[in-house]
Amino acid sequence: MRYRPLLFGTRAFLKAYIHLHPGIRHQDDLMPRSDRMIRFLPFKYYVFSQLCFFIMEFIMPLCFGYFSRFSALSEEKALKICVTLQNSKYLLGRIVMLQCKAPVLLSLEREP
Repeated sequence: MRYRPLLFGTRAFLKAYIHLHPGIRHQDDLMPRSDRMIRFLPFKYYVFSQLCFFIMEFIMPLCFGYFSRFSALSEEKALKICVTLQNSKYLLGRIVMLQCKAPVLLSLEREP
């Protein structure tokens, strides 16, 4: 496997998405693990993942009427975007959100 760089905005989105979940313990450890998971994805999934992170960081806030990046939004506005996309009837919105949250959720450690 080859090490790949993260594109602009990916780390900012990950950090903002992790902070939306206050119940997660060890948030500081979660960022490097999800970061590493994205970097070592197979190439086609890596490209699709980077595209989804770009859409969530820059395009989706504009679609919801916020002239800002996702990582700069307040928690309420960012959570509104995430919940709306998760509950959307449009498959594309659900796929983009799932692709963005999968590395974070898969990086969680099991609690005893």
